[in-house]
Amino acid sequence: MRIKYLPSSPKAGQVEHIANSVGATLIAAGFAEAVPYKDFRERLAAETPQAFAIAPPVVEWGVKERHLSRFGLVVVVKKVSSETTYYSAPPDDAPPSIKQRFAELNQTPLDPEVAAEQRIQEGYRQDAQHKAENAASRGIVFGGKSA
Repeated sequence: MRIKYLPSSPKAGQVEHIANSVGATLIAAGFAEAVPYKDFRERLAAETPQAFAIAPPVVEWGVKERHLSRFGLVVVVKKVSSETTYYSAPPDDAPPSIKQRFAELNQTPLDPEVAAEQRIQEGYRQDAQHKAENAASRGIVFGGKSA
């Protein structure tokens, strides 16, 4: 309800949109008079001004790894509100961190046999390192000498 305060009110001359029950009370007390709206559009605009405000779209970026992507390759994912777009390469507006992550994941894979051999060698190296650390931390003595 929109009312205009009368001279007998401390808010004399002001026009305000208030709850119907409060407006009816002020009118009955003689502090205000009802001010009709021109049409329903004006009433809706006064009652819900935030309903017409449009929030800026939220943009989310991500990179899906090859094995997680349904396309079988590394893809860049851009979500704008409820719309999702997949890119085979980072677009110009992608953040630098997304471009960097895409480049890291999109490196040409090694030959599977070479990659397997590298993993085995890395495992051997880690095992030797763990054995040395464990022996040193326990203070194991072999033949009168500490390892």
